[in-house]
Parts: sequence; structure tokens; C-alpha cells
Amino acid sequence: MAAVRVASDVELTPRDVDLIPLMNFVPATATAVAINVTLSGVTSPTFVSVCAVDETVTECSQTSAVNAVPGRDVANLVFPQISADRTVKIYNNQGSVIVNIDLVGYFSTDDGTLDYAPITPTRDSEEPVIGPGQTRFVNLNNVMAGASAVAVRLTTAGVTSNTYISGCEATATVAECAVTSSVNPRQRDTSNLTIVPISAATGNRIQVYNNQGSTIVRTDVVGWFVPQGQGSRYVAIAPVRVLEALDLGEGRDATRAYASQIPVGATGVAANITTAGNTAVSYVSVCPGGTSVDGCKTTSAVNPYPGTDTGSSTLVRIGTGRNLLYYNNRGRTFVSTDLQGYFVPSNP
Repeated sequence: MAAVRVASDVELTPRDVDLIPLMNFVPATATAVAINVTLSGVTSPTFVSVCAVDETVTECSQTSAVNAVPGRDVANLVFPQISADRTVKIYNNQGSVIVNIDLVGYFSTDDGTLDYAPITPTRDSEEPVIGPGQTRFVNLNNVMAGASAVAVRLTTAGVTSNTYISGCEATATVAECAVTSSVNPRQRDTSNLTIVPISAATGNRIQVYNNQGSTIVRTDVVGWFVPQGQGSRYVAIAPVRVLEALDLGEGRDATRAYASQIPVGATGVAANITTAGNTAVSYVSVCPGGTSVDGCKTTSAVNPYPGTDTGSSTLVRIGTGRNLLYYNNRGRTFVSTDLQGYFVPSNP
């Protein structure tokens, strides 16, 4: 589906909660959604959590979906459970923020629902420079047969102005592409995951739009959405912190197993990766356990920046032993991971 804005300019004060109804956008059989949450007008360093309605505020506030500081718009794609009435809860920890939410997709129990096929993250060779109000097409390599959408991380570099970036299908007009946002850079490297429809008829490519200034856009493919029975289905859970403040120095890597949180046979996870205590501008890569460090560090999962906690979600294949590899490029950072759900084969 094309991204659609489902909540506009929702103001949250400290420890405030709001409910976002989605019944007009997803079917009754939906179990989870993919939503891009954008924060602006931030008055204090804070985090915003997204969870199912039946979670208490205390439970909801134990994990973060988006981390923000004053003077910077920030966005993150998350994959929360939804309640039977197709509603999600958003919580703000400190200060006040303005929240906009774009629905990117949903997961349901319907026949014909797409499966997800997670892969080891792969960077596309194209790095287009996009000027103000312009779009560029990005050709995708090694497209999985039958894929009708791609999970892709867009990373900006060399940004000359405060702007926003949108990822959209190849057939969208510039005006259609500009209605929603995927990444909100503020003259620094910034990344976010998005899901974009693709088709063989349009050459299996996506379109990227830039609103202001100019920026380089890098593309990391993390998985494909394929016909039911050819991949895995998503099992959303109440968000849970499974890794707290992993200390990673410059050029260091570490592997962590999640056998107690992820069932045997799972193929991938949806997780939010947060960095804190960052001492340098860097990037952190997250890959299936068993991936070589040299192979893993060619892509990024989150882009830490000194003076602010930085978070970004990923859909990543898991390695043997249900483990993930983490790598930090520069400086020192402390990495936390919140598990949002996992993927299991639709035909076990």
C-alpha cells in the first residue's frame, strides 16, 4: 500500500498518552501495523513509546520507539501490535512534542496476505544526489522472485538544509511522494527504515523524494515482501527490552543471542536499536549472527551522534542460535535493543 497519514499534529505533554484509531485504514483481521512516527516541536530531550491499548502506561514507557531532542525533527518506523478495535497508544516521556503518523502497511491473518523474507542487509551501489523538490529512481539489485514490496533503509549524507526524504513507489507523482516523510535529516547523516511497493512492470525500482536543499541518499535492502507461503509471517508482541547498554568501542563488534525471547524456527525480528552516550559521529550495523564483520559494516542500522540518544528500527534476519551481530564504526556508544516482534515460516 502507499503510505497514508493517519494522525496529524497530535500534541503530547510530559507523560501524556493518546490513542490513535486505525479502523478506517486497516481491516478487522489486522494484528499489527507498520507506522512511521515523526516528532517535531520538541521542547526537552525525550522518548516516545508506541504500544497496544491494553498495555499500562508503566509497561508502555519501558521501551522507546522514537528518541528526540529540541531543534530537530526525527522519525522512526515501528511495528506495534494493535488492539481488537484497531487502535495504538502513544506515550511521551518529557517536555512536549508534536506527533505525525504515517501508516506504511499492516500485518493480518487474511488469506493472501504477503509474507516477509528477511535477508542479510545489502547496500545498493547507487547513491543519487537529490536536489530540492526532486525525485530520483533507485534500481534494486537481486530482487526476490514475486516480491511486491521492499523493506529498505534510507540514509542521508552531505545534507545542506533541514529537509525530509520520502521513499515511494515508482509510479507516484512528485506531489504524491511529498505528502509523507520517511527520513528527517537536519544537516547530518540520518537513517530510517521504510517499506515501498515495487513491481516488475516498473523495473523493480523505487523513487526517493527530497524536500529542501540537496542530499546524498544511500539504500540498504533488508528484506522483501513476497506471496503468502514463500516467506514468513509476523508475530507482534508487547515491546520488550532484550539488550541494555551494550558497550561498543570504536571498530568493535559483539554478538548477542536471544534464544529465550525468540522461538525456535524464527527467521527474523523487528527491533528498535537505540544508542546512548555517543562520543563521535558514527554508525552501528546490525546483522544476522555469523555474518562477517567486514560484510556487516557495509550497511548501517542507526547513526549515532554525540549529545543525543538515537534510535532506529530494523527488520533483520537472525543467525543460527537466534543471535545478532552488532558493530560500531567510530567512538564509543551504548546499544540497547527493544524487540517488537518476530517472523516465523508461514509453511513450517
